[in-house]
Amino acid sequence: VVIVLCAGFPGMCTLWLSNKYPEQAVFSTYIITCLLATVPIASVAGLIYRKINMTHQKIRLQYFTLAIIQVFSALYAIFIMPSLGFTGVAIALVANPISIAIANGIILRVTFREYFQFFEFSKFLRYLICGIAATLPVLVMQFFFYIPTIDSNPINFLVTISSGSFGILIFIALSHWLKLEEAQQAVDFGFSRFSFQKEKASL
Repeated sequence: VVIVLCAGFPGMCTLWLSNKYPEQAVFSTYIITCLLATVPIASVAGLIYRKINMTHQKIRLQYFTLAIIQVFSALYAIFIMPSLGFTGVAIALVANPISIAIANGIILRVTFREYFQFFEFSKFLRYLICGIAATLPVLVMQFFFYIPTIDSNPINFLVTISSGSFGILIFIALSHWLKLEEAQQAVDFGFSRFSFQKEKASL
């Protein structure tokens, strides 16, 4: 997610910016991509809730609730979203999966309250701090100093690499400082895979 937020826009400018695909179109694509990258973070708990509900034979209630949400989503898409344009599409991308996650959580809490759990707030807050601290400085610098042009693909590519690298390094440093075990394990796994590939290549 950090890479998408930090390096997504200059990376897309490197690949797609042209007279037929201007900066505004690239930026709209970047916003949609960011939403698609970040929304699963909020909806992953809902997926777990749904699995638990299905395991406990709440299949009919589960699908009845999902059907209601999809009907309202369809009505929104038909009657409201066209008048809102791009904003309406963004709202649909965010509201639908989050509504499903909330509904799954409500079903589980009402029927099997002892199985209902949510993210540990302190850990969630630490991840949020890491994400904001890693992405916000990069986005601010891009806003004030980065001007993409069709003829500046090398610069676009350089900004992509530097933005993504800076964001990831800040996130890794903060995750170690705040003792986020999952992030540290992911980093260790990445380094171990890189070392394995390097040793394999040397052989």
